[in-house]
Amino acid sequence: MTDLADFLRARIAERRAIAEAATPGPWEGVVDHHQRGQVDASVWADSISYYVTEKITSGGRHEADAHHIAANNPADVLADLDAKLAIVNRHTACGTGNGYCDDGGHGWDDLEGGGCADLADLARPFAGHPDYQEDWAA
Repeated sequence: MTDLADFLRARIAERRAIAEAATPGPWEGVVDHHQRGQVDASVWADSISYYVTEKITSGGRHEADAHHIAANNPADVLADLDAKLAIVNRHTACGTGNGYCDDGGHGWDDLEGGGCADLADLARPFAGHPDYQEDWAA
């Protein structure tokens, strides 16, 4: 049985490797409005002065695609992962090593069968992963 904190550390490490291998940011969503209502959406990387994507999609509703991708540039993803890892480490360091923190706000018994609701919330996006355990669901 995989420990929830170890599971989270492994998923964070996987995402970190992907972000570190990507073109450095900052990224910017670029939308070109052409005649007859055609829209081309792309993502520009200042670090290489080049497009990370050439024309994601065409059509007015796809402007959000370019902005969403740009908002998830590697630097922002790495900062998010650092914050999540700090939460995991803080929760495992302050108690039993299994995610218990006695700060009056939550504790190991927050979940049926024992578990930290904060760590369970961090694990929720990985519910489709083969190592995810249903008893972690908050």
